[in-house]
Amino acid sequence: MKKKTCTKCQKTLYLKHFQNRLKSKDGKSNKCKTCLLKYRRKKNSLISQIYGHQREKSKRRDHALPNYTLKELKLWLNNTNFDTLYTNWVQSNFNKELVPSLDRLNDYTPYTLGNIRVTTWKTNNTKGYIDRLNGVNTKLSKSINQLTQNGEVLNTFPSISEASRKMNISTSSISRACSNGRASCGFKWEFN
Repeated sequence: MKKKTCTKCQKTLYLKHFQNRLKSKDGKSNKCKTCLLKYRRKKNSLISQIYGHQREKSKRRDHALPNYTLKELKLWLNNTNFDTLYTNWVQSNFNKELVPSLDRLNDYTPYTLGNIRVTTWKTNNTKGYIDRLNGVNTKLSKSINQLTQNGEVLNTFPSISEASRKMNISTSSISRACSNGRASCGFKWEFN
């Protein structure tokens, strides 16, 4: 097996101890996984990662990039509870659920300092789940229409799951009805 020397700790290790990196000649990172993990857990590195993810997600969604720089984000975070959340995360031995995170208040508008709040990964993740459940965030689901037999729209639901909960009809029945155009439980259903 091939070995490589970590540029940070100077240890010579097998390649399996290095993350894949397409841009390097040998296809591996210059730092071993242990050193990379230590680096990523530092406060400034975490903020840089969050900012990088925001830019990446904005490009993927065809949104405007964040209207602030990394430096402006760091200054803004100084006036929030980010340091407290970071300390709690470190003291929890880096529990994933307690990682400091930034949540957009309105998921349909770009990242701005007025549209973000500091939270933990778990709180951010739970909010996203509840927003999808309640139809506040419908980006990951297709909305559907409930129709009469004559084709008149009775209701519009943000997702098949929401229609299933409200109408007490199985999701599979509604999904089949949307796909094949047949009625289910006395109603027609279609994707909106």
